[in-house]
Amino acid sequence: MPLNAGDIAFVGFNADANDDFAFVALTDIAVGETITFTDNEWDGSAFNTGEGGFTWTASALVPAGTIVVFNNTSSAAGKTVSTGTLSTGAIALGNSDESIYAYQGAIGAPTFLSAVSNNAFGTTAAGSLTNTGLTAGVNAIGLPGNIDVAVYNGDRTELASFADYRTAINNPANWLTDDGTGDQSANGI
Repeated sequence: MPLNAGDIAFVGFNADANDDFAFVALTDIAVGETITFTDNEWDGSAFNTGEGGFTWTASALVPAGTIVVFNNTSSAAGKTVSTGTLSTGAIALGNSDESIYAYQGAIGAPTFLSAVSNNAFGTTAAGSLTNTGLTAGVNAIGLPGNIDVAVYNGDRTELASFADYRTAINNPANWLTDDGTGDQSANGI
């Protein structure tokens, strides 16, 4: 069954070291469901080119609340995922003006599920949410300030529904972030 905007939410972003990211399923994801991830920026009507992407496939039921972690995404042959399978391709995350979009369907007619940006959305370099059906703070997260490393650091056990978690996760105030020279991914975030 196809997913809808906000059925997943990004909970981690690491543009340093191995280029990693993570999302949480906010609804059950059926076996065989696919999601494409790209760091090509959306300009309001199409993706630019020159960056990367790959497709993730659920190889078993992914229950709501499951966090799916992608590691070493800049290596087409060496990337790994905590559950599911990956297609060929890579995403080399930049530590400034970078976004990851999650969508289903064809690249020319995507159905957007979520997005994360390390420098908010709306800047030409970071990409846009125009015509995606996504809204920062609702079903996408725009982190301000060219962040290198970020992780959701908000409530994980006390909220009443997955809709409440969606709101909390997409609020930049609930994220722990780090930026600077060198590799911030080694400092515990």
